[in-house]
Amino acid sequence: MSEQVTNQKKRILIVDDDERLLELHTAMFKDAGFEVLTAGDGEAAWALLNGGTFLPHIVLSGIRMPKLTGLELFQKMRQSPELKSIPVALYSHQGLEEHKRMAESMGVDRFIVRAQTPPGEVVEIIKQILGAPRQFRLTFDRGRFDGADFVRFVDHAEKTHLADTPTQPLFIVIEPSALGDTYWIKLEEEK
Repeated sequence: MSEQVTNQKKRILIVDDDERLLELHTAMFKDAGFEVLTAGDGEAAWALLNGGTFLPHIVLSGIRMPKLTGLELFQKMRQSPELKSIPVALYSHQGLEEHKRMAESMGVDRFIVRAQTPPGEVVEIIKQILGAPRQFRLTFDRGRFDGADFVRFVDHAEKTHLADTPTQPLFIVIEPSALGDTYWIKLEEEK
C-alpha cells in the first residue's frame, strides 16, 4: 500500500502561522509528489475544509496558532461526518508533554516534535500514515484451545464476561496511537 502513496498524487493541507516553516514544508511535500494547500491558522484551514473545495488525504498542523489552534481544528474535523476520517498529524515547536497527552487522548494520528524531527523525516512520517492501515482486526475462534485460554486470561485479568458467549467470534482491534510507535488494543464482540 505504501507504493500507492508514491505513485498517486496525495493531497495534504499544511497549517501553521510560521510562514518560513510553511514554505519549507510546502517545498518538501511538493518535491515528494504531493499536491499541497496551506493555511496560516486553524480558522483559515477550517474554512477550506468546511467549504469542501479542497479535501486532503491528510492534514499536518501546528498546535499553537491564533484564532483556532491545531487541537481545536482537529476537534472540529472529528465532529464533521465529511472530515472525521481524514488523518491528522500535529507538530509542536516546543514538544510540551501536555500537548502530547492531549493529542493522544483525542486520537490524533501522530504527534511530531519539530525540534526532534527533520523536515525530510516529517514527509516520511506522513507517507507512513497514508500507507498504513488505520486499524487491524484479528479474529480467533473461542472454541479452539488457544482462543479459550486467551478468553479465560482476559476474563480473569479484566473481570470481563467474554466466556459467556463461546460461539460468538471475538475480535482484537489494533489501532495506531498518536505516538506512532505504540498501538491501542481492544477486544470486541461481533455486533
